[in-house]
Amino acid sequence: METRAKIKYANISPRKARQVIDLIRGKDIADAQAILELSNKAAARMLNKLLVTAVANAENNNKLNADDLYIEKAYVDEGPTLKRWRARALGRATPIKKRTSHITLVLEEREGVEPRKRRRFIRRPKRKKAEPPEEAAGEVEEEAEGTLEEGLEVVEEETAEEVATEKEEGEEEETAEEEEAAVEEEAEVVEEEAVDEKKVDEAVEGDEEKAGVEKVETETEEIVSEEAVDAGEEEKDAGSEKVEGESGAGDEKETGEEEAGTEQEEGSSEESEEPHPGATGDDEDKKDKEDRK
Repeated sequence: METRAKIKYANISPRKARQVIDLIRGKDIADAQAILELSNKAAARMLNKLLVTAVANAENNNKLNADDLYIEKAYVDEGPTLKRWRARALGRATPIKKRTSHITLVLEEREGVEPRKRRRFIRRPKRKKAEPPEEAAGEVEEEAEGTLEEGLEVVEEETAEEVATEKEEGEEEETAEEEEAAVEEEAEVVEEEAVDEKKVDEAVEGDEEKAGVEKVETETEEIVSEEAVDAGEEEKDAGSEKVEGESGAGDEKETGEEEAGTEQEEGSSEESEEPHPGATGDDEDKKDKEDRK
């Protein structure tokens, strides 16, 4: 027997609703409910409510079992569209179409199919009938004793496991400490050997440095003594050259003075021998005057 449930004028577009309703078509109720609860679509909430309503109709109106139901038909029809307007630039207006949908679910009971393990439909738990107080107290005491014994056994097992684990941890810690101590001793030995080698190297380097310094000092002393000897010889040569230059300069000066004296005497004798040009001219003028007379 079919059971229908319908939503009219739902505020969602048919396209968006069909994307979700296609996922649950032909599914069992429990599977469909799980799909809708895990979906993040806006239509999933509407369809989940509609599915719960359809199951309630089947159980209350048609006296059907929810575990035997499945979704036979599921479809979406387009409802009326609400037209609105929105202001845009330059005084224009653009239309807004607010679409609506009519959603329908049809449930049907499976027939001629062997029962199989399916996820049960989620429903509210039924209230238990009140039991007589004496029987309830006896059952409670028995349950308490059983739970106590079970609890004691569990505690004993846990304590035994804890003791064993603590013992193992202690052994592991001891071995780890021994290994660490051995590693530290080896490291100390290595450090001591490195320090001894470093001291030996420093001593060798110190001896080499001292020998090099002494060698350099001796070489510098030799160079200084050689330079001093060379400087003394150069000073002696310079003194002898200076003396020779002074003696040569005195001789040249004397010869120059003698030559200058001889030249002066020769010039004075030549001047005395040559007649004065002015005297000869006066004589000639006198002769001309006498001839004219």
